[in-house]
Amino acid sequence: MPLASRSVLTPPRRRTVNATATAVLLLACAIALLSAPRASAMFDGPAYAFPVPDYVSGLIGQSALSNAYGASDSSSGSSKKGSSKRKPKAKPKPRKPTAAQRRALRFTETPAVTQRINQLVIERTGADPAVLLPVLDKVRADWRQVLTKNVKWSPRDLGDATAFTFIQLNNQYRGQGQLDERAVASIRTLVRDDLARKASVRRLSAARKQEAVEVLQLRTIFLATTRDLRQQAGDAAGVRAAKEDIRSFTRETFGIDLQKVKVGKKGLVATKKK
Repeated sequence: MPLASRSVLTPPRRRTVNATATAVLLLACAIALLSAPRASAMFDGPAYAFPVPDYVSGLIGQSALSNAYGASDSSSGSSKKGSSKRKPKAKPKPRKPTAAQRRALRFTETPAVTQRINQLVIERTGADPAVLLPVLDKVRADWRQVLTKNVKWSPRDLGDATAFTFIQLNNQYRGQGQLDERAVASIRTLVRDDLARKASVRRLSAARKQEAVEVLQLRTIFLATTRDLRQQAGDAAGVRAAKEDIRSFTRETFGIDLQKVKVGKKGLVATKKK
């Protein structure tokens, strides 16, 4: 089975966020160990689409989306000189969360949650546990290593883990391997603050926070692997379908349409209308 494209493996010129490539490589190589029907069950159709918990949906919230559109409208330059039209009033900025509210996003991990997620994946994919579980363990370990060592974020912080997931989904949808570190920092602040402001999120138990993180992580890796495998196979239609799955998952989970919003140099911005 061919590995990922060379562009994915090219060393970045600056410190960037690109963990999905590592995780995808590991998972893609491991698929060769599965029988064809098992591999097909994992990556074709909805088998890998184990459900996102209700409390995960809409994590970032609508503020990010509305801010992005506001930035786009204000910088379009389409207004004529001397126009009498007044610019719409800027929406008040949401209150910054306190340090205590940000700390409430942290959680302690337990093996029981991971075991429960593993069982769900096995049931949905029909994969052999003896083959699949070591792969999932390795993928999780590498994802964690990149997050902690390279990016220096916490895998036990719901805000950090969620922001990292969103960045990877954006990268996969657009075929990007790298992002400007200023944009990454902006997205991190945006996501963490949006989550920390929500009392319902802060009150989640540690187990539910961990479950949210693991579901987001594995769904993202599976979606990214599907896209990469189809790209390696030269399946243009399959790549388009995989990208649409990524877009749908991002919209389902974050309430954001990647066709309309992207990660720019200064954070989340609206895409230009074609």
